[in-house]
Amino acid sequence: MTRWIRGFAVAILVCGAVTAVADSGGPPRSRAGVPSVGGVAAETDCADCHADFALNTGGSVQITGAPNLYTPGSTYDITVRVTSSNTTGFAGRGWGFELTAIRMSDGTGAGTFTTVAGQNTGIISGTNTMSTRRYIEQTDPRYGTSGPVDFQIRWTAPNPGIGAVSLFTAAVAANGDGSESGDWVYTASKAIQDTTTGVVTNSWGHLKQLYR
Repeated sequence: MTRWIRGFAVAILVCGAVTAVADSGGPPRSRAGVPSVGGVAAETDCADCHADFALNTGGSVQITGAPNLYTPGSTYDITVRVTSSNTTGFAGRGWGFELTAIRMSDGTGAGTFTTVAGQNTGIISGTNTMSTRRYIEQTDPRYGTSGPVDFQIRWTAPNPGIGAVSLFTAAVAANGDGSESGDWVYTASKAIQDTTTGVVTNSWGHLKQLYR
């Protein structure tokens, strides 16, 4: 991800050639940690740049509000919650995320995102083999709060239904020093299904089956 600079007035060109994202300094596109799906190569995540610590150390990112079963065309209010005990003591700590929805049969994007007023989020497109994917992300990190930090987003399910869909997110809890060092990265996913094909579970075994 781009550097955690207060205000994120510009996108800094790190992690490859990345242009300004969502008219601000949000994370680079395609950093939501999606595994290889349907022949589309795996994405990286925020640890591509914020690489000092192992993933999911001392905290988590959670996706709540997404249904186990989606109704085609329905809109859902979803919360991305980032929690970390590691940023305690850093007055300038910052928080951010990137999330996407993937059709599990072929790796293409699924449904549409809508920003929520006051959340400082934006929507960007993927590139190349990921060009059908849309990503919703912070456009200005949340600074100062001790967490957990909630980002509110809206997702409208595809219509007609397309079977299994998964939401993937990566998030950063940053120490706020303006560099990519000393920050913590968290990843999570949420598997859902449309109402025409039955209930899906979110067990690890089920997720492994989706990725085969």
